[in-house]
Amino acid sequence: MSELSDKALGDIKDSVRAEIIKDLAGNEYATKSITRLEPPKLYAPNTVNLATLTGLVEFCINHKEQKGPEDPAVIYIAGPTVVNLYSEPFGPQKQRTYFVKCAFEELLGTSFKFGQFYEKEAFNIGLQSLFEPTPERDEILALISSIKKDSSAEWTDNGVSQSVIAKTGIARVGEAKVPNPVLLSPFRTFREIEQPVSPFILRIRDSDGPECALYEGDGGRWKLIAIQTIKEYLEDKINLPIIA
Repeated sequence: MSELSDKALGDIKDSVRAEIIKDLAGNEYATKSITRLEPPKLYAPNTVNLATLTGLVEFCINHKEQKGPEDPAVIYIAGPTVVNLYSEPFGPQKQRTYFVKCAFEELLGTSFKFGQFYEKEAFNIGLQSLFEPTPERDEILALISSIKKDSSAEWTDNGVSQSVIAKTGIARVGEAKVPNPVLLSPFRTFREIEQPVSPFILRIRDSDGPECALYEGDGGRWKLIAIQTIKEYLEDKINLPIIA
């Protein structure tokens, strides 16, 4: 009975064993078809949405305490307004997934539209609510406030600089130069860090009343400054690898 069982077991093994055979031309063939088994599906954690760098720092500190000192999670600064925390590697391909997204836009809710003309009052409010207080900003506010809707107003524009006859008092009228370029610090990145200063081109036009616009004049260099500042801020707060 034992010999029969051993023989039966051997026959079963031989029936499932794949062999490689060759024909006369040297081509190789397998005696059995092989099917790749799919690994079990891995579920990534749900993404946590944050709006401040302070919240991100607190989350990273708590996460690291739970995972231990060897936690290989990585912070990736995707831009001046988005920072992602990626998980430790997992799965057969050692993939990562970001499970924390920190986005400045979710906190801000609104922003100044550069390259768009605003009616004077809206422009004034935007400068006061969406820019850091600076002498240059206050100079523009004073200029805009002095410009009145008047059919006798005179405008000059050589394509680079502008001037406008602006009322500076009840009975006094003077020629006001429009400063260009002007250095300003709009709120464009996380409030925990210093807002980058960059040059802007101020334009004023008369379209049934004064309208004003600001055009970015640094070619996007402020983004690089903001990313580096975010990196320095996070490096000072947490001990995790940071990619910028």
